[in-house]
Amino acid sequence: MDTLKLGQQKAELEEWNAKYGILESELKNQIKYSKTVLSKCEEMAEQDKNMKYRLKQKEDQLSNWRKKAEHNELALRSHMKRAGQLEAELKDSNVRIATAEKSRDRAILNSKSIRSQNHKLSKEINSQKEKLEEHEVEIVKAKFRKKGLTESDLDTSLRNGLSKLTNQK
Repeated sequence: MDTLKLGQQKAELEEWNAKYGILESELKNQIKYSKTVLSKCEEMAEQDKNMKYRLKQKEDQLSNWRKKAEHNELALRSHMKRAGQLEAELKDSNVRIATAEKSRDRAILNSKSIRSQNHKLSKEINSQKEKLEEHEVEIVKAKFRKKGLTESDLDTSLRNGLSKLTNQK
């Protein structure tokens, strides 16, 4: 019976060896599969890390672009405000120029009018002087006639008076 037990134990041992071989083979396959999965996980982790790095770079780049865009927008607003101020100043200047031109034109017209009036007054004054001189001459002639003298006596008297005046000078 011992042999029988021994045979039975041998058979069980072989059965266990066969099961152990199968389990060992499955375990080796499982280890290979796990290594493959682990390798793929490490690759994916590396790719994820690279993707996160690139994403961070793109976010930084986008942030910089936003900052530049904000800066440009602020600069544009500032330039637009300055342009508005310059336009307002230009309008004021144009109004002042138009006013100055109107004033200049009025001054030119007034000076022409004053010159014209001055010329008319000069003519009138000369005309009045001539009339006054004629009137004075008429008064002198009337005095001479009253005294019974003639116009030829008057002319002689005038010539003598003029020659005395020129001699005195």
